[in-house]
Amino acid sequence: MSLVSEAGIRAAIAQLEAMLPERSCTFRELWTDYVASLPAEAGWVPDVVSLMKKPLAAFGDVKVVELRQSNWAAYRNGLGRELSPTTRNLALRRTKAVVRWGVAEGRACETAFLKLKQEPARGKRRTEIAEEDDARVADALPLEVSVLYRVMAGSGCRIGEVRNLRWDQVDFGSNTIALAWDENKGRKAAVITFTADAANALKLMPRESVYVFPSKRTGRPLGHGHFWSHLRTAFDKLGLKAAPGDGNVHPHDTRHSVATRLGRRGVSLTDIQGVLRHANISQTALYIVTRAEEIAAAARLLEGPRHGPHRAAGSAKVGPAAPKARAARK
Repeated sequence: MSLVSEAGIRAAIAQLEAMLPERSCTFRELWTDYVASLPAEAGWVPDVVSLMKKPLAAFGDVKVVELRQSNWAAYRNGLGRELSPTTRNLALRRTKAVVRWGVAEGRACETAFLKLKQEPARGKRRTEIAEEDDARVADALPLEVSVLYRVMAGSGCRIGEVRNLRWDQVDFGSNTIALAWDENKGRKAAVITFTADAANALKLMPRESVYVFPSKRTGRPLGHGHFWSHLRTAFDKLGLKAAPGDGNVHPHDTRHSVATRLGRRGVSLTDIQGVLRHANISQTALYIVTRAEEIAAAARLLEGPRHGPHRAAGSAKVGPAAPKARAARK
């Protein structure tokens, strides 16, 4: 049986393109149409556009019908090399969503690219920002970045949720933020409580726009990179160190820190899940950082007495009273 050569495959592709010229667009062209189909008022659209800048630069001019695993490998080993596996996996899911949209719209054909698997994710981050460092970080930042950081640390919000915040979402009477379903990563409406410190910080921002953090140039919320660069500079300037294997301190570590602080104060895992708004409680468990001394203290409990308030109700007593209890039951 003869094998089809690469030249034969490309000739077949060329014939398909001649027959279906509307399906021979490049990924960049398909992406442009896809973005135009998204709701312009949705706050998450700029984040999606920012996420796809490097993939577009790597293979945007490749025709959709020719997308292969090799195109993604070139991006992963080139422009996407410095990104985390989690970020690359997000970009891969978005890329596949665009191709599926193109197939549904009759702009593209089914391709083997859609079967591409995600990378194994890194282990959970272990970096915790100490409570005493929160004030140091906030004081080292420009006003709008300082306010954003205080709100993140005082609510457990994601950076994108705070960056896109509007004044009509903020209720100072109850110190809450109301997010609609399409403004929340979990795609569910949520009411988030923030601390008095976060409330005082928010009141420092001038109300010159419907947005809390507007850009003077566009009127839209300030870009992700604006906050990111200032936060990373402050972390480095103050000498904050990430846990081994985590690289650098990340703004998202504020959510891990909120979860960890609540856990140390005795808050149940299900309640912490509610604060972080995770759909799966196993994800919440990954956010809680446990120190070595806390693990050692927990292990030492094995040497303690085996009776106490944690015993199950109705279980047999330990000690001299046990035989009497058995005799009474007879």
